[in-house]
Amino acid sequence: RSPTTKQPRCHSSHPTTHHPPASIHHPSIHATSFLPTTSSQVTPRSMVASNRRQALLLVTVACSMLLLGYQMCAVTVPSPPIPAVPSASQASRSSHADPVTVVAASKDQTPNGKPSLSEILKHTRKEQQAENQSRKPRSDDCGKVCCLPASHRLEDAYIAATQYDGVLTSKPPIDRISYIKTHKTGSSTLGSIMFRYGARHSKTLYKSPSHGLKVATINPNTPVADIVVYHYAGVLSNMESIARWETAYEWYNKVVPNGTFVTILREPLSHYLSYYSFYNEPSGRADSIEQFILKKSNKNIMMRDFGVHKQEEMDEFMSKYADQFRVILLSNRMHESLVAMAFELGWTLWDLTYVQLLDSSKDGFKRWDGKPVKKTPKASSLPTNVLDTLKSITELDRQVYEYSEKRLNQLVDKYQEHFQGAVEAFDELNKQLNTFCNCADIGMEDHTFCKWYALSDMAYERKIKQDGSAQAHTLDFLP
Repeated sequence: RSPTTKQPRCHSSHPTTHHPPASIHHPSIHATSFLPTTSSQVTPRSMVASNRRQALLLVTVACSMLLLGYQMCAVTVPSPPIPAVPSASQASRSSHADPVTVVAASKDQTPNGKPSLSEILKHTRKEQQAENQSRKPRSDDCGKVCCLPASHRLEDAYIAATQYDGVLTSKPPIDRISYIKTHKTGSSTLGSIMFRYGARHSKTLYKSPSHGLKVATINPNTPVADIVVYHYAGVLSNMESIARWETAYEWYNKVVPNGTFVTILREPLSHYLSYYSFYNEPSGRADSIEQFILKKSNKNIMMRDFGVHKQEEMDEFMSKYADQFRVILLSNRMHESLVAMAFELGWTLWDLTYVQLLDSSKDGFKRWDGKPVKKTPKASSLPTNVLDTLKSITELDRQVYEYSEKRLNQLVDKYQEHFQGAVEAFDELNKQLNTFCNCADIGMEDHTFCKWYALSDMAYERKIKQDGSAQAHTLDFLP
C-alpha cells in the first residue's frame, strides 16, 4: 500500500491513541506484511476487528519466538564450570593460594586444623610398624589375624608383670618343693606349674615308675630331687588311717631334704560334688547324688588324702603337720593363692602361668578313660535335707579349709603393698597366654609351646626323664 493511503480512524466511545501493529517489532517480521493487500473498500468496523486479530497474531508469534529462543539458550548454552578444589600439594605450590582453601583441601587435616582420621590412622600405622620392628621376632608362620596381635598383647602383659619381679625375687628363690598333690582340687594344674618351673630352671624332678608314688621305695636314678609332682595317695578308699600320711611325710623328707611343703585344697561342698561327678557317677554303679549323700558316702573325702577319717586324727594332723606347709593354696581363690606362693617362694609371675587342664564343671568333658563326665551340680541346687547332710559329712574338710583360708588371708595382708597389683598383673598375663594359645592360626613353634603348657598330669609325668630332667619350651619374645 502506498504511504499516502489514509488509514481509517478507529471509532470508539473512548477516544484513544491507536498504535499500529508495527510497534511490535521483530527484526525478521515486517509489521504490515499481514495486512490485506486488496484495494477493495473495507468498512471501519471490520477493519478494527481485522487489526485486533492481526495484533493478537503478531503478539502470539513474537512471544512464541521469544520462548523458543529462551529454550534454545537453556539447552545450548553450557553452565559455567565449577572450579576444582586444588589438592594440598597443588595449593602449596601456588604462591597465591588461599590458606583456608589449602587447609580445607588437605587430606591430613579437617577445616578446623585438627588431624583427620586418615592422618590418625597413618600415624598409628607408623607407630605400629616402629613397635613391631622393636619387638622380638615371631615365628614365620604366626598368622596375622589372631596369632600376631595376640602375641603382642602377651608380650606387653609379660613386660608389665615384670615390674613385680624385683619384689618377688628380692630373696633367693625357694625351689626345693615337696608338693602334696590332692584329688579334685586343681592339683593337676598346680602340678603342671611345678613341672614347668623345674624344666625351666634345670631342677631335678623325681621320676616315679608309676602315676602314683610308691612311698615304700625310692627310685635309685633320682634318690634326691628338687621337686615332686605326683600323687602319693592313689585310691583314697585305701587311705585307712593317718599312718599312711605319716609314712609319706618321712618319704618326702628323704627324697627332698630340707624341702618346702606345698599343697592345694578346695571349698568342701564344691569339692565333694566334683569328686562324685568325676570318680563315682561315671562308673554307672553309683546312686544319684542325693542318695549318695544321704548314705553318707565319701565322708570327709578331701582329708582322706592325708589319711584323716575322724576328729582325733584331724586334731593330730592340725597339731603336727598343718604348720609344716609353707603355702596351702585354695583353688576357688586360685590367682590370689598363686601370687601368695610367688611372694613366699620368690618366684616370678611368669613362673605361675598355666592353661586350665581339667574342667569338669562343663558339659562334654571326658576323664582319663574316655568316660564322659556330667556337669558338676551346685550345692545350692540340692534339697535342704541333702545339703544339711552334705555339710555334716564334710565337717573335717571344713575345719582344714577354714584354717587354710585364714592362712591365705594372712599372706594377703603381709604383702598388701604390692599384692593387689600383682594379682591384676597376673590375671592379665594368664588371660593373654590362654588367648594366644587358643588362636587357630598359631605357627608350628607356637603350637609346640602351647601344647607343652597343656600337658595333662600323666603326660607331663612321662616327660620327666630317668635322670630327673625335662625339656623346657619357650618362644623368642618370652623368657
